[in-house]
Amino acid sequence: MDAAIEMTDNLRTKPDSALTSLVIVCGHGVFKPDTMSADNLRDAGSWEPKRPDQVRFYVDHVQWSRKVAIDYGADSTLIIFSGGATREVPRGPKSEANCYYRIADTFLKHTDVKMATEPFARDSLENVLFSLARFHQLARQFPSRIAVISFAVKGARFELHRDDLGIVSTAFDFLGIGNPAGYTDAQCRENDAVAEYQEDPYGTKGDSAKKRRRRDPYGVSTRDRPYKDTPRYPYFPETEQLWKCLVDR
Repeated sequence: MDAAIEMTDNLRTKPDSALTSLVIVCGHGVFKPDTMSADNLRDAGSWEPKRPDQVRFYVDHVQWSRKVAIDYGADSTLIIFSGGATREVPRGPKSEANCYYRIADTFLKHTDVKMATEPFARDSLENVLFSLARFHQLARQFPSRIAVISFAVKGARFELHRDDLGIVSTAFDFLGIGNPAGYTDAQCRENDAVAEYQEDPYGTKGDSAKKRRRRDPYGVSTRDRPYKDTPRYPYFPETEQLWKCLVDR
């Protein structure tokens, strides 16, 4: 597996049976490493052509993940940075997950919380689904409490995912932190995304499936995804479509 999409964690014990809560940080892009240092984290550049200055949001999301983990209980909470190599970049592939992990580990020194990467997700549903699978890999059990951190504009879609995955509302928190530049356009795109998921909840056909293929330019998620042996999450609806998202190449 390429080092840029390596599955990384800082756990001292594996499996870590003390883990009961999960904080998912959804990736939104890859930063330019030569523009980032401990002194200018929020001003670093992104490879996202329409949002080159949004790394400050990545930093905010990482910082909030630590706050939530400590609130839930640092010893029993795992932060998972989720996001694949969704865009071609120089010297790629580079996963969103590993970039966020680097912000937390190298620059912010978040050594007092447990963290891991999930470097294969290509959209918001996979952020949640694959993070649950990754949590199970490291804890040999599923979380009883889940928090998702993303842009505020994405709240409606994550409520849809929560419901479609059968996760009870009392076990789920969504934290919307900031919004990307061009909020009006982002809201329009988000309305379209919500409509697509309402029609195709698991994103296995139509435009949603095309987006997943487009967001895997290196074939990493299709080729290397290691979740096929994950047992069924107890709240998942018994649907073939859902398991295809996790297992199918």
